[in-house]
Order: sequence, then C-alpha cells, then structure tokens
Amino acid sequence: MKKQINICNHKYKVLHINFEGLSENFGSTLSTTTTISIDSSITKSKQEVTLAHEILHVLLEESGARELVNENEELLVMIMENTFYDFLKQNTNFYD
Repeated sequence: MKKQINICNHKYKVLHINFEGLSENFGSTLSTTTTISIDSSITKSKQEVTLAHEILHVLLEESGARELVNENEELLVMIMENTFYDFLKQNTNFYD
C-alpha cells in the first residue's frame, strides 16, 4: 500500500498504526495535517477498504459536500466504501 497519495492537489501521508485498544475505528483522517491513519493490526484487504473509506471522507471535505451530509457522513461513506474500493481495484489504469 502506498505511503503517500494525492487527493485534490494535496499530498496525504498514509500511516500504518496499531489501533488495537485505542479506537473502535479502523482508520482516521486529519485534513489539517493531510494524514490518513490505517490500523496496521487488521488484514491487508481490510486496510485497503479502510483506505478507500478514508479517501471518501477527504473527497467529501474537499468538495464542500461534508457540510451537506453533516451527521449522515459516516453512513454515506460506509454505503459507498465497498463499491468505491471495487472500482479502484478493477480500474488501476483508469486514465492510461
């Protein structure tokens, strides 16, 4: 998995941190430091889905849509994460 990704002209660091006992979440995003943290104690495939999930959070924030979905943001991201992950996996060369 990449250690840095570009989202909307921002370079996000992707950190792998053991969340065990610290959080019920598998990932988190901090836009002020352009950092995405992924739980290193979960399986590789779950880490990949979690990264897709966190990218969706960033896209909502960068597009200004986060304010539109407010308290429904997590639900919206959870609904979309598996489809978005599947799209990313099947279209690695989307713009080639």
